[in-house]
Amino acid sequence: RRSTASATQYEEDAFNSSDIKIGSLTELHHMMKIDNSLSRAMRNAIIHAGVLARKKDELYGTPTFIGVDGRTYPDLRLAFGKYANMKQCAVCKQRVQGAFYCR
Repeated sequence: RRSTASATQYEEDAFNSSDIKIGSLTELHHMMKIDNSLSRAMRNAIIHAGVLARKKDELYGTPTFIGVDGRTYPDLRLAFGKYANMKQCAVCKQRVQGAFYCR
């Protein structure tokens, strides 16, 4: 259990903008090409970020997500469509919308 002082320090560290690491789609692609525990954990992070984006109504624009390696990756919709391994339902397929909107 954390004390109040350490929790405050943790919150300050979490919101320090100089510590934000940006990942690229190329780095994500190389990570997902190899089937290991990191790529499976990243796949789960992409799915969780997609569901969270839906619950927060952040579907439009280009939502970003934080991967399991701590980097912020752009374009959650593209990552979800390529790496979540989910197929859209027949209705969404007929409407030509991707798997990101079909969740």
